[in-house]
Formats: sequence, structure tokens, C-alpha cells
Amino acid sequence: MSDQPSKKRGGWKTIISPDFALPEIDIGSHHLLEAAEGFHMIGMYRATLEELDKVPAHLQEHPIVLHLRTRAHWHLRETSQALEAVERYMKVLPNHPFGYCIKAEILIYQGRLTEARELSKSAVTLFPAHGTLHYDLAVACAKCGHWPEAREFAYVAMCVQPGLKPIILDSEQLAPIRAQIEAMDPHN
Repeated sequence: MSDQPSKKRGGWKTIISPDFALPEIDIGSHHLLEAAEGFHMIGMYRATLEELDKVPAHLQEHPIVLHLRTRAHWHLRETSQALEAVERYMKVLPNHPFGYCIKAEILIYQGRLTEARELSKSAVTLFPAHGTLHYDLAVACAKCGHWPEAREFAYVAMCVQPGLKPIILDSEQLAPIRAQIEAMDPHN
């Protein structure tokens, strides 16, 4: 049995590209990562970070470590640490949408709306079928007052990922154009 976690395991499958070769993870580190993921899943974000701090230095830049670290800091609203971790993640896995999604959310939260909008625009070019990126771009556009763009990106998000419809229609940021978005919905 391999000491390396499976690419198909739970939350990890979404952060690893199929063509990405994982560095070897020893069994002890594997257990630390499992514990960190477990703490994260039950909302114990400080404990998540404590487990990640126990991971050996040579694995601190592993995408699984950076992914968990980003998520934990983000849930704690430690935005500068979350942004630093996600930027490191994006250097390791530049062709994965997670980094773009979470970085855009952090930038929006920090009020850096133009940066979030520009990042999201580049991301939807890279990942046109990723609905969450279109939604993030719709929110960034709305917060910047670019309502026609916000409406268009919300519509595209619903088209490529219909499960986002309730989130889009409940979005406080998109409330001023909710009726227009509903009227455009191809799934009505």
C-alpha cells in the first residue's frame, strides 16, 4: 500500500490536476493532512492550522497543504495570510481554478474590487466552464457598479453550472438586478 494519498480521495481530488505528479508524502505527514482536513470539515480552523504547522518543512509548499492553509485562514477571515497562501498555491498549480476563485473572493472581501474583477476576467478566459469564476466576476462587477457585465456573468454562471442559480438569486450583491437575471435564466 502506498503512503501517498490518492488523487481521488474526498476533498483532495478537487485541488490536484490529473497531470500533476504529487511529491511523496510519508505516512506521518499523510495522517497530519487527514487530521487537518477533518478539523477543517468540522469548523475547527485554528486546529487545522496547528496540524498543518506540524507537516515537515519540505512539504509546506505541497498543494494540499497550501489549499488547506488558504481555506483555514479564509474561514478565520485572516485575509493577508489567506492571500499569501493562495498566491503560493497558484505558483505551484497555476492551471487550477481554486486559486483564482478564492483569491477573487479575498480581494472582494478586502474591497480591492478592480483587482478582483481583472483577476476574474483572466480566470474565466482560462476556465470558461467553471461557473464559480463567472459568479465571482459577476459579484466583482456588481460591486464596481458595472451592472450589465454583472448580469451577463451571472447568466453565464447559471448556464455553465445550473446549481449556482439559488446562490446567484440569493446574492445580496446581485439583488439590484435579480429580476433581470431571473428573466434571463434559460432553465425557467
